[in-house]
Amino acid sequence: MFVAESRIVEAAALLRCVLQIFAGDAVDVPGSIEQRLRDAGLYDELLAYRGSYVHHYPILFRRVEPDDTLISMSGSSDEAWFSFSLFTYYSPGKRQPFYDLCSWCARAMHALFGGRLHWGKHYPVSLDANATARVHPRLDAFKEACRAVDPRGVFRNAFTDRVLGSN
Repeated sequence: MFVAESRIVEAAALLRCVLQIFAGDAVDVPGSIEQRLRDAGLYDELLAYRGSYVHHYPILFRRVEPDDTLISMSGSSDEAWFSFSLFTYYSPGKRQPFYDLCSWCARAMHALFGGRLHWGKHYPVSLDANATARVHPRLDAFKEACRAVDPRGVFRNAFTDRVLGSN
């Protein structure tokens, strides 16, 4: 997940709180964030996950300078972005609670902070081309460039159609 530098303190505070709730700790969501989660339809879902997963791997934050690409994680921005990833070593058969955490966090970071998701990582089904357009202001220019160099859609697939609206 990538969050603009101006929002990273809030995003990190939410992530810490969410990890504690998923772990079953009796913490409350900060009041400044609770209403925003309710408005996004994410608050009750978060509380339903209480006690379902204990995260066991470090979370690293990496600062990424802005660039001039059309849809990169820090593109079309005047400020740096911070990347942070959730990772697990649990075997595939035991990962569903981890996937629940990742999906919830991705949707919350997107809704509350305009977070962008890495194209090659977990990308919840509920985040579609409309959600992508909301956080990537130059998406239409990217799609136009794609049509120019790939008019038959050879390099498209179901994922790109869903998240870029390239169909």
